[in-house]
Amino acid sequence: MEDKQSLEASKEDLRGKDLQGWDLRELDLLKADLREANLKDADMTGICLNGARLSRADLRNSNMQKSKLHSTDFQGANLEGANLEEADLTASGLVDANLSRASLKGANLRRADLTKSFFYKTNLSNTDLVKADLRGGNFKEANFSDSNISNAHLSRANFMGCEFSRTDMTGTNLSGANLTEASFKGANLKGANITRIIASAVQFNEADLRGADLKYAKHLVSSSLKGALIDKKTKLPDNLKVHWNSDASYEIQDIDQ
Repeated sequence: MEDKQSLEASKEDLRGKDLQGWDLRELDLLKADLREANLKDADMTGICLNGARLSRADLRNSNMQKSKLHSTDFQGANLEGANLEEADLTASGLVDANLSRASLKGANLRRADLTKSFFYKTNLSNTDLVKADLRGGNFKEANFSDSNISNAHLSRANFMGCEFSRTDMTGTNLSGANLTEASFKGANLKGANITRIIASAVQFNEADLRGADLKYAKHLVSSSLKGALIDKKTKLPDNLKVHWNSDASYEIQDIDQ
């Protein structure tokens, strides 16, 4: 059985390697080639995999807590149930990856590419997703609470039943996303693009929607905006009408179409 030092020495040629259940804590595998490797149940706490290639690797139930994964390629990898809490995934590639039921609490995903990825029931609370690309991904019932998702691309993604409470989503693009039964209670969506969303039973209660564009939102009703903060730059669909009592006081009413 190989030791850790030999793995570090041969890190450029670990493609398809069977490392299931291995103790790889604190290893330096900078720019390693681990494509299609078996890392299921491996303990990789604090590992350095910056710039590494892990496309189509099996990382199910692995522990990558506090790991260094800057610009790492996980395209098509299976990370179901993995622990990535407080990991640095800045500018990483997670295209078509499966992270269902994984935990990324407190992780850094700034500028990461999560397009067409699968994050069913994933814990993404307290994460940094500034300028991340989530377009076309499936995030059904994921938890984004208390995260920073400002200026990110979330268009055409599935966010059914997601939790976005207290998130910073200023300037975020949510156009065409499915927000059915999602909760944005207390979220900051100032200046966000929320056009053409599916808004069945969505909750924007107490959210900041000043300057947000909700034009053409489907199935959005006034009860979903209870306590929300809007201004005269906020754009609502034609089935909703705002009656301004003063510059700061208003009522939102449903209109029969």
